[in-house]
Amino acid sequence: MVFSSIVFIFYFLPVVLLVYYLAPDKAKNVVLLIASLVFYAWGAPDFFPIFIASMICNFLITNKMHNTEAPKGRKGWLAVSIVLNISLLAYFKYMNLLMWPCRSESPFLPSNQ
Repeated sequence: MVFSSIVFIFYFLPVVLLVYYLAPDKAKNVVLLIASLVFYAWGAPDFFPIFIASMICNFLITNKMHNTEAPKGRKGWLAVSIVLNISLLAYFKYMNLLMWPCRSESPFLPSNQ
C-alpha cells in the first residue's frame, strides 16, 4: 500500500483517524503503533519479521542505554544501535547491486549460447 493509493486514502486513513480520535489519550500512541505495523506489513509482508526484530533490538538497546550510568557505556550502546541500523539499511539497499555480477544476466559472465 502506498500513500497515494485508493485503498490508503479512502479506507485505511479514515479508519485510522477515526480510531485515533475516538481512543483515549493514553491509547493514541498504541493506535498509531498498530496502524503503522499494519501499514508496513501490508506493503512489505516479506520483510515484516525483520522490521519487528529491528524494533525489538532498538527497544532493548534504548533500555540498556537508559539503565547505564556511565556516559561511555551509553555511547557504546548508541554505537551498537547505529551500526545495527546502518548495517540493515546498507544490506537491503546495496546487496542486489553487489550480487549483480553473480547473476546469469551479468555481462561479466559468459553467455549460455
